[in-house]
Amino acid sequence: MGVLVEHAVATTAPLSAWRPRAVAFDLDGTLLNTERFCGAAKAAVLWAHGVMPEAGFVEAMKGLHYSVVGERLAEMLPEHDPATVEELVEEFTGAFGGMVAANPRVMPGAGALVELAAGSVPLAVASNTRPATVRTGLERAGLLSHFTHVVTPGPGQRPKPAPDVYRHAAELCGVPVEDLLAVEDSRSGLIAAVESGARVLGVGPDPSPAMSELAEWWVPSLADPALLAWVRQWGEARS
Repeated sequence: MGVLVEHAVATTAPLSAWRPRAVAFDLDGTLLNTERFCGAAKAAVLWAHGVMPEAGFVEAMKGLHYSVVGERLAEMLPEHDPATVEELVEEFTGAFGGMVAANPRVMPGAGALVELAAGSVPLAVASNTRPATVRTGLERAGLLSHFTHVVTPGPGQRPKPAPDVYRHAAELCGVPVEDLLAVEDSRSGLIAAVESGARVLGVGPDPSPAMSELAEWWVPSLADPALLAWVRQWGEARS
C-alpha cells in the first residue's frame, strides 16, 4: 500500500480535517482505466496515415481535449497528407469511444469510493472527453447512476487545463467552488482544478514532484484505506 501524501494549504485546514459539499471526478485514468485506449486510439490514427508514433507521444498528450489531440496529430502527419484536424478528431474520438464502450474497466477502488461518497454529497464528472463517451463508459461500468451531473467543455467553456469545467461542476452541484473536491490524475486536470479554486485530491502511482505539489493529498489509488476512512466520515457528520 502506498503512503497518503498531504500538503497543508495556507489559510485552510488540511484536507483530512475538511468535508466537501460536492465532489467532481475526472474520468480517464481516475474513474475508468481508459488511458490505454486513449493512447491506442491516437496510435491507430497515426498508423492509418502511415506514421509510426514516437516514444513518449502518448504521455505528452495525456489529459488534453480531443480538439487539441487532433491538432497534435495533424502536426505529425507528412505534408502531403490531406487529412484535416476535424477529420483526425473524428477518427480519434470514434476509435476511442468504441474501445471504452467495449471494455469500460473501473480503476481500482473507484466503484466503492463513488458509492460511498454518493451517500453523502452530490457527485459530478468533469472531463475533457466527449459527453456521449463519458456517459456510455460510466453506464456500462455501473457508475452513471451515482452522478448528478456530467460536465464537459461546451460553448463558452474551455477544456482543461482551463478551470471552466470544475467551476461549472460546482455551480451545477449548487456549492461554492471552494467547497468542491476535485479528484484528478493528470497534470492538465490538476492545473484546471487548482485554477478553479476547488480543493484537489491527486490519484495515481508514483507522481512526479511537480504533479504531487499540485494536489493537497496524493493517494496511489482510490482504494487507499486512509481515503476511504475520510470519505466515511462525511456520512457520519450528517447523522
